[in-house]
Amino acid sequence: MILIPFIIVLVVSVGASFFASKKEGDFFLASRSIRWPLLLGTFVGTQVGGGFILGNTDASWKLGAFGSLYGVGLALGMLGLGLGYGARLRKLGVATLPGLLEQRYDSPLLKKAAALLSILSLGGILMCQAIGLKKFLCSMGFTSEWIYLLSWGVVVFYTTCGGLLAVVWTDVIQAVVMVVMLAITFFSALLPQWPVISTQMTSMGYGIDGSILASLVIPFCFIFIEQDMAQRCFAAKTPQDATKGCLYTAVILILLSVIPTLCGILGRAMNLSPENGSIFMQVMRQASNPFVFVMASSAVLLAIISTASAILLALSSNAAQDMSLSQKKGRLITLIIGSGALLGPYLGSDIITWMVGSYEISVGALFIPIVCAVFTKKATLPLQAAWGAALLGSAGTVIAQQLSTSLIGVAIPFILSALGFAIGWGVFKIQDRRCIPNRC
Repeated sequence: MILIPFIIVLVVSVGASFFASKKEGDFFLASRSIRWPLLLGTFVGTQVGGGFILGNTDASWKLGAFGSLYGVGLALGMLGLGLGYGARLRKLGVATLPGLLEQRYDSPLLKKAAALLSILSLGGILMCQAIGLKKFLCSMGFTSEWIYLLSWGVVVFYTTCGGLLAVVWTDVIQAVVMVVMLAITFFSALLPQWPVISTQMTSMGYGIDGSILASLVIPFCFIFIEQDMAQRCFAAKTPQDATKGCLYTAVILILLSVIPTLCGILGRAMNLSPENGSIFMQVMRQASNPFVFVMASSAVLLAIISTASAILLALSSNAAQDMSLSQKKGRLITLIIGSGALLGPYLGSDIITWMVGSYEISVGALFIPIVCAVFTKKATLPLQAAWGAALLGSAGTVIAQQLSTSLIGVAIPFILSALGFAIGWGVFKIQDRRCIPNRC
């Protein structure tokens, strides 16, 4: 009974992918034809994943209301996209963010370096979804490796079949069902427990350090350089569609972030432990009836697979379009990457730590160069500025790892990256002045 709603939606999703595969269009950008209601569905389906539900719940069990900062960071990032950034992406007419860097800084090497960082970041996030799926299945009593392999294989299958159009349609289906199920969970299982939750909330200490702040700042910044988010903005029918889809998504994410936060606090009040599995599922098992437990379980599964499909397609887009691999082999690349992500559960288990760590790989190096490339009115920018920002930003990320509990540690990668950008621009100006008298 637990998996019946999930199986129904998954069958519909596979059907949608077959239908999408029959339509003529770009595998990675769906011929830039996506309108805002579909963008809203795919944005929600992408952002509400295992980290958003399971990770936020576990963080709230430890940190109280501050455990919601990861979800709030994602919501604020989507708000930033909706306030003009997403529309500008649509107007640029490129297919990937590394491709934009090549265009603005006139450097194929920079494009490949950015693509490699993006692949590493997205690869870590994709493995987090596999970790979430394995942990969830185990908490439900499905410990067989074959069940995990089959479930993940279905996600890879429908993503490989239909490309972005299939992912968008399935995201919309899954997001609608998932939001309805989470709403049922909130009103039937969490709201009646509000007195217990509020009492527990007031008794929990409120302190914030660098690692907690990073769970807000790093996801917020990553939204602006995240290939799967940019890919959907690139695929929007118009810039206005991108704006509306992003703004409405920000509102929904803020509302949904309340659910795992309250669930984690309730789990603390119930003396539950992460050592016994997902706090979210433990709370649902004890605080709800069997019907609501089925709804909550299905919502978690849908959240994981919708995010996994989006990340998987973005990864294959980077590999095919930015690393000089054949775009005609997009489906094969998607299949290979999706199969490799199966290793996630065998490499780690802490979802939020892995998620934030994956974000940090590219945020320090690429945030400043990409944002400047998006907003500049110049046809080209100095390549020295991009490399300076990338190198010092990467160094800042390493330093920040050593200062993980310090508030200043969160800002160091951005400060050094901006400094590197300025230094690189200064070097360009000096070289340019020397070059003119010599007619070089």
